Amino acid sequence: MQKINNNQLIAQFRSFRQHLRGLFKSYSDSIIDLIDAKKSNSNGAYSPVELSISPLFERTYSSIYKAIEKSFNFNDDKKKKRKKLKNLTRLIAEVTPQPEKRPFYLFATDTTPHPRPYSPTLPERGYIHQSNTVAGNKPIGVGHTFSFVSLMPEKNSQKSAPWSIPLSAVHSTN
Repeated sequence: MQKINNNQLIAQFRSFRQHLRGLFKSYSDSIIDLIDAKKSNSNGAYSPVELSISPLFERTYSSIYKAIEKSFNFNDDKKKKRKKLKNLTRLIAEVTPQPEKRPFYLFATDTTPHPRPYSPTLPERGYIHQSNTVAGNKPIGVGHTFSFVSLMPEKNSQKSAPWSIPLSAVHSTN
């Protein structure tokens, strides 16, 4: 078993954060603070307001929306989107450990329904699978479906916490 060098891990982490910051041209500090606030919130934040009151989010509440709007511009042309995705993928690949116990990378996929029955003005709602415990009712609801792809790194030991690296999240429409 290889001994972990804490100084090397800290340097790698700092380098990763600096490269990540460089991927976001506008509001990069807000994006990093947002990631820190989200990651430190072990109970799960239910809204951006909860993230904005985190001690790790050192900016104002409105900067969350500005940072997301400027950093994740969904109106970018395809070439620009591909370049952003390529740069992010390259950064993730640099810090992703290569599998040692198996000769392949393991990916996981998940599709998650998000019911939104009381939001008639919410765009792109569709029919989704929604479990229903009442006998005879169909398992159908109204809302959105999200699909995720994650990389599942190998565990170092049986006691290692399971974790994944999210690679893609897509909002599916019906």
